[in-house]
Amino acid sequence: MLSSTCSRKHSEAVLVAVLVVKQFTLLGVYTNESDDASEDAVVESSNGSTSLLSNYCLLSQKPTLHWRLEGLMYFIILAQTMSFIIYFSVCGTLQLYYYVSQRDRSGEWKCQPGKFLRPCQERQEILIGSFNTFTANCGSAFLACYFYNGGETMLYFDVSYYGWIYLVISLPALFLYEEAAAYYLHRLMHKPFMYRHLHKWHHHYTIPTAFSATAFHPVEWWCFQLVHFLPAFVCPLHAVVFVSILLYNYYYGLIDHSGVYIESIFPWQEPSLFHDYHHKYSSCNYGLNTKIFDTLHGTLRQIHLWTPIAGFYPEKTAGLK
Repeated sequence: MLSSTCSRKHSEAVLVAVLVVKQFTLLGVYTNESDDASEDAVVESSNGSTSLLSNYCLLSQKPTLHWRLEGLMYFIILAQTMSFIIYFSVCGTLQLYYYVSQRDRSGEWKCQPGKFLRPCQERQEILIGSFNTFTANCGSAFLACYFYNGGETMLYFDVSYYGWIYLVISLPALFLYEEAAAYYLHRLMHKPFMYRHLHKWHHHYTIPTAFSATAFHPVEWWCFQLVHFLPAFVCPLHAVVFVSILLYNYYYGLIDHSGVYIESIFPWQEPSLFHDYHHKYSSCNYGLNTKIFDTLHGTLRQIHLWTPIAGFYPEKTAGLK
């Protein structure tokens, strides 16, 4: 599941770009007079009264104005280009540096030394992951286009709207929301029916690579996309806070599925072995970035030590169910 969070991040590169551009007011909303006459515009007749017929004709001729989707195709092209460049460059670099050039020394770097996906599994995860990435790119392009064209969200740029205290508090609050949403939705996906029909697609890769991060059943994939987009529409969030969480989850999502043992500089962030254990044992470590909810619900398989000696890593199960 964790991968579904990270996998959507590179698809949101275009959204991040739009947020940055709007922050510095480099782009205007509705740059010509015809665009100013959107569904909110009022067309005045010769006697000064409102002409509903004129408004209807205007929106009928240019329906993209009504849905705030002016220039959508450009956003889709931009999203697909940026996303796939990031996807294949990051995942490809990890694959080449570790899985190709250091394959014979996997005990020095791999979470599951000496174990690798079969070539057919690698091709499958790339194909499924690329399809999901494509659909996520389209979703991000819709959101970015809608936001750029003045569509209503709960994102804001001016700190004075809610003050610095609110901004500072909203960052860990959004982080905890992501943790909670990811954990409980992930647990739901492990219920027999959901697992058998949806989540098993992802657990087909018991020895994950970075490409596994997007290899999901499309239905499950979009369940997580919707959950993680939700805060932008229901709770006031500064754009920097929203983007920061996107980028944080994007980076650690890829790392946690890389199969490479990597520790974090942040004390709350678990090493990559934490989620690798979930793929290996299935019924533990459901958390996104931390072990907070796994500890709370007794699903934690704690990692105490990892040493690059023929893949030796002592482990301890704490309250595992």
